[in-house]
Amino acid sequence: MNYWGNYPKFFVSLMKAFYGDEAQKENGWGFDWLPKWDQSYDVLKYFDMMDRNLVTGYICQGFNPVASFPDKNKVVASLSKLKYLVIVDPLVTETSNFWQNHGEMNDVDPAKIQTEVFRLPSTCFAEEDGSIANSGRWLQWHWKGADAPGKR
Repeated sequence: MNYWGNYPKFFVSLMKAFYGDEAQKENGWGFDWLPKWDQSYDVLKYFDMMDRNLVTGYICQGFNPVASFPDKNKVVASLSKLKYLVIVDPLVTETSNFWQNHGEMNDVDPAKIQTEVFRLPSTCFAEEDGSIANSGRWLQWHWKGADAPGKR
């Protein structure tokens, strides 16, 4: 027996929180009432949906899809079709400036891009205490190295 042996209790508690007394053992605790995904919605699918005008906004936190994805031109074209883009990152990235013309490195016409970009400030790892974990299965604690700039 391990901690996951408690999963049925957690699930029943969750379903009771959602549906109250209507969630009974006879109806599977209301599992069939939960909304179900009609397909996989990974980040590549999401950008494909942007390109087909099925998405109007995107919140991008700590991620730089313009520099990360294999087809930069498709990513820029997809971002250009949004009504708004919210960037939460401590640094300026290619994604936050996708609408700016930088010659052959980013040859776009800013007049044709109607996406409104909002850049929200955030802290980087050195401006707060916290832990770092990765897929290599190691965990490391770090202390704040400096205060973040701006109002406190």
